[in-house]
Amino acid sequence: MLRKVSYVFPNVSDIRQRGSLYDRWILAEKYNCDYIEVPADFIKNKTEIQKTGLGICEFLDKKAIATLYQDFQ
Repeated sequence: MLRKVSYVFPNVSDIRQRGSLYDRWILAEKYNCDYIEVPADFIKNKTEIQKTGLGICEFLDKKAIATLYQDFQ
């Protein structure tokens, strides 16, 4: 039985950490990747604390991702 192999487009350093998820998806499609690695790790600084209401080193929730990434729906 043949299985389709899925590939993940990695979080590469050329893309801004808190940037466009859509831009990542376009690159993933270009390289035939089915998924994108999203760098949604932890709150890193005072600006992110103010924007999200979360504390330093807290994991991003859905609301925080929508706030920090420009095109998350």
